[in-house]
Amino acid sequence: MTHLFPAVHKMKRTRIGSFPALLPPDAAICSALSYTGVKEDEATGCTYNYANGFYEILFSTDWLSYDVYVDCRLGAVTGCSFEPVEIDYAKRHEPPAVF
Repeated sequence: MTHLFPAVHKMKRTRIGSFPALLPPDAAICSALSYTGVKEDEATGCTYNYANGFYEILFSTDWLSYDVYVDCRLGAVTGCSFEPVEIDYAKRHEPPAVF
């Protein structure tokens, strides 16, 4: 049997809350980045939350903000949503100085 994340299946089990977690948070973050196609150096503000056997991974790029759900036992992405990052248009498009 081939696993999608072979290194994860060799890791020691830990407990988070009342659920045994096979997947540490950093592996869940890697899974989320891989699923969305975002490189590690492009992601900013990366945070995670844990609830009911799932990690919620939140991060942004220059253009999009992502919300990805990862099953902590399987390492599978079970949901993903994204939306454009809010940009302060006035600061980004200041008129050039006139001499």
